[in-house]
Amino acid sequence: MASAYRLFKSAEQLETLAGDVYRLLALRFANDEMACNLFRRLADEEDQHALRIRLLFAQYRSDPKLFEAPLGDAAPDVEALVREMELVRAGLEAGKWGLDLDEVQRHLGFLEDRCAEVHAHLLAQGARPEVRKFFEELARQDREHQRLLAALASRAA
Repeated sequence: MASAYRLFKSAEQLETLAGDVYRLLALRFANDEMACNLFRRLADEEDQHALRIRLLFAQYRSDPKLFEAPLGDAAPDVEALVREMELVRAGLEAGKWGLDLDEVQRHLGFLEDRCAEVHAHLLAQGARPEVRKFFEELARQDREHQRLLAALASRAA
């Protein structure tokens, strides 16, 4: 069974990695002002998400009723997504995805969808209402990231 600590640490790591991915893309698309600015903005938002997760956990770390129901096996799913995001970051560092915004949007859209799923379903399930609301808000922001990325890719088409 997953511990709250493990879930929060994995969620924080996931957001930090997403910020790294967006920073790498901002560098890659430095000659495209609109794309570069969007990737920088998204990197900043992901960093803010990681900080907010850390602060939320610090607030509730000693609360035995943080999750009203048993957490089950949510942590392995979150940890698998963390490993996947690490591979994405390594791939970008190695030059994968190139400069095709459509390809980048497809990959990122899929990752944002997975992150939204983690936030909305795995982490929010059984959480206290204020914790559930927090992760539902992160899921909503992930979906907004998908919309912004799709708009960017459609501009390039």
